Amino acid sequence: MELLTSVSPNLYNMNTIKSSLNKIFYRTDFSGLSVLGRGQHFDWRALLTFFLAVMIVSVSISVHVFLGVRAGDIFTSNSSIPVHNDAINKDALDKVIRSFDARAENLKNLQLQRPLFVDPSL
Repeated sequence: MELLTSVSPNLYNMNTIKSSLNKIFYRTDFSGLSVLGRGQHFDWRALLTFFLAVMIVSVSISVHVFLGVRAGDIFTSNSSIPVHNDAINKDALDKVIRSFDARAENLKNLQLQRPLFVDPSL
């Protein structure tokens, strides 16, 4: 008997939750017709219509943005700020390129002549 009394408060809470959810989702709109719950075919038709409308709106916005970018109307700049290449330090860039070339040459040599002991730091 204790088991039934310990379960009944949870059932009461579940019934309260269910009734609250029913009030939220199965309420009537301004014309007095039920928004959901008229029948499963109507509910599916309403959901599919809603998502189809959302999809059509999102695709049309995407096409509009794509055509605007392609035509140059969106994301373009007409400012006449001169571009300077002074931001690139050519000496440092050459140093980095030489170090990568040296590493590539070292790897090629290691692949051709395998060492007797493997160095884990490489």
